[in-house]
Amino acid sequence: MNESLKAHEIQKGYCASLNQLADKMDAFLFLGKHVHALRHVAGEAVQPFNVAVFGRMKTGKSSLINAMIGHSLAITGVEEATATINRLSYADGEQLNSFKVHWKDAQPESFPLEQLQSGWNGKDPDVLKRIQRTAFLELFSNVPRLKDIHIIDTPGTGSTAAEHEIVAQQFISGQETDALVYVFSPVGRETDEDSLNEFRKTCLPGSDPYNSVAVLHKWDHIYWDNGGDMDDIGAKASRLHERMKDKVADVLPVSAPLALLTKVAPDSFWENCLRTLAKCTHEGDLCYDLEEENDWGCDTERRQLYMQAHTEFSLPWPSFQITLRELFRKRPVDASAARAIIRKLSGFDDFETMLDQRFFRQQAVIRLSNARKRAQDCLNEAYLAIEHKKETDGEKLKKMERIASEIHSPDLKNWIESEIGQWKIKLHDLHINYLDIDEERTKIKTSIEKEDAKVDLTRWLSSSPDAAPFAKISDLLIKTIEADKLLEDIDNEYLLDTVAALTQSPTPIVRSYADKIRKLLDNL
Repeated sequence: MNESLKAHEIQKGYCASLNQLADKMDAFLFLGKHVHALRHVAGEAVQPFNVAVFGRMKTGKSSLINAMIGHSLAITGVEEATATINRLSYADGEQLNSFKVHWKDAQPESFPLEQLQSGWNGKDPDVLKRIQRTAFLELFSNVPRLKDIHIIDTPGTGSTAAEHEIVAQQFISGQETDALVYVFSPVGRETDEDSLNEFRKTCLPGSDPYNSVAVLHKWDHIYWDNGGDMDDIGAKASRLHERMKDKVADVLPVSAPLALLTKVAPDSFWENCLRTLAKCTHEGDLCYDLEEENDWGCDTERRQLYMQAHTEFSLPWPSFQITLRELFRKRPVDASAARAIIRKLSGFDDFETMLDQRFFRQQAVIRLSNARKRAQDCLNEAYLAIEHKKETDGEKLKKMERIASEIHSPDLKNWIESEIGQWKIKLHDLHINYLDIDEERTKIKTSIEKEDAKVDLTRWLSSSPDAAPFAKISDLLIKTIEADKLLEDIDNEYLLDTVAALTQSPTPIVRSYADKIRKLLDNL
């Protein structure tokens, strides 16, 4: 059995224990809402890992998602009043030619993909009516990563349209997710911080900033205006991270249009770019021609090049400008080199590496940890409800016993004593349930502390520049954690010997983490 299946089995086992506890609680009507909440946590924990892409209107969330999956699928350029919640799921075959509408008032329904942009975007009265009935849209892609992960394209906040803002806030208050990608525009706003606070409080309860990362998006026009100074844009991202460091783990500058271009444009497009640039002798002349879209379009060949980029590959004009200037500066020899230059400029490799290290490689650990924290909240509330019930019912029992002692009618006294007996049995059962919940709360608290320690360690192993000696150990350790025990094919003796050697390292931080790994392996 591979590691992902083992991790899934652990999640299923944990969720089964939650459902067993919910079955015991089901006998008490007053615990109904807590039982429902607990079953919801159990059900969600075995679903695919949810990554929500969130931000203000017009920051390019859908463009970022399209770049993540490598083709244009998520609706871009939506009208403010008609944006929807979109979930991207895995599919293949004929299902790729359709999308599914999850209605608020009816069963889900599939439609041809070509109806997506026109049927759920715009200000036509029929579109607006359709949007009001839509809970969310489910779009499909055959990108393998989506087999284990759902990407959720959220409605943007900060809309001037009241209905749209209501949809956005309803999403925030009604959804739980496992990880967040927040999309900033180059000009951060105070409302970004407010939105992040609200999202994390409701959609990522109990999580730390590690579950949230951010991108500084739509910086293409800045790159054009500042003469191609990427350090300036990186500094803007660093300032945003400094302001938001208690809410997001990192902020990276990313251009989704450039990244998507490198994924979908064929060699012929890049060769056309190089042929066009070969006719230019000075960068100043090229920039002068690129200053205005209309000036560039005066030449038929140039106009065709931009129209291909814009219509076939969804490349905006500012992104087209910097693509040509960057290629002119770097003078690539062929299409492959040109593609690599723009890919590096887009920042998307760093972004995908960050997602892989922080989310995807550890999704089972993160999901299980989030489920435990949510279950703990449910059980804490149930625990308090039972305490209150025990106290009030105990007072009622004492009152009934006083009444029984003062009654002289044998029949009535026998009936009351019978009722008291039944009540005592219910109180006893309630007390047993109380103890079961208390025990589960304690186990969950211990598990959370253990999982947090493991996750903290693997995060360091994945991202620390001092972690080079631990590269192989990091991979093995993540497998170990996801399986919740040492796997049979992992040489435990090799690990312990290697870690023991690293405890002698001259670097203090290496010695420190080597010792932590050794202790962790000893306890598994």
